[in-house]
Amino acid sequence: MAVALMQGLMMVSGLAQAAALQVSPTTVVFGQAGKSERVWLTASGDRPVTGQLRLYQWEQRDGKDVLTPSREVIPSPPVMTVPAGETQLLRLVSKVPAGPKEKALRLIVDELPEAGAAVPQGGVQFLLKYSIPVFIPPAGGALARPAPGKLPDGVTFTLRQTGKESLLVADNARNAHIRLAGLEYVTNAGNVQVLRPGLLGYVLAGGHQQWSVKTPAGPGYFRARVNDDTTPASLLSWSR
Repeated sequence: MAVALMQGLMMVSGLAQAAALQVSPTTVVFGQAGKSERVWLTASGDRPVTGQLRLYQWEQRDGKDVLTPSREVIPSPPVMTVPAGETQLLRLVSKVPAGPKEKALRLIVDELPEAGAAVPQGGVQFLLKYSIPVFIPPAGGALARPAPGKLPDGVTFTLRQTGKESLLVADNARNAHIRLAGLEYVTNAGNVQVLRPGLLGYVLAGGHQQWSVKTPAGPGYFRARVNDDTTPASLLSWSR
């Protein structure tokens, strides 16, 4: 039997068999005084699903995400079997007090192979893997939210040219993360070039992140949606 791992959504065809494991919410944020948060696992297929849950400290070094096993937040239970068609609750329990800046972790949920599951000869059993952001807010709360369409104070962007490709570099001096989506480049003539239509990524508190982008052909500015804001914020003006 072949076993394939897929992160996020899966596609099933031919002889492939897969349990439909769903996890919600897709981001976990602890309350200011909260010591535990709820996570729900759902088996929406026609057979039970077993999920294994692990927590990792999430850092950013040299523009890359680094995950390290952590016991600061504990999943309870760490392994759960959900009957077909049902949803079950588990809890994430924080073992650490709030610090001066937000703590970031990743919850990794692995679907485990079903023991003795019958798979047709030559078939494939797809197993899902979810990576879910988990945030513990700083003591006293995060810095004030900016006005709609404005970049938060303490967040800066630069463009490092490397030829036809460049690096869009973000530095976050705030005490909480920012999430970026819908990256675009707008020329001075008003033409909009969509660079990354979906999620661009996170820049953690005190973190540094970078993305490869095509070097713009003419002057203009980069913009993206920040956190839950639906109005794009200008990130960086640029000209050759």
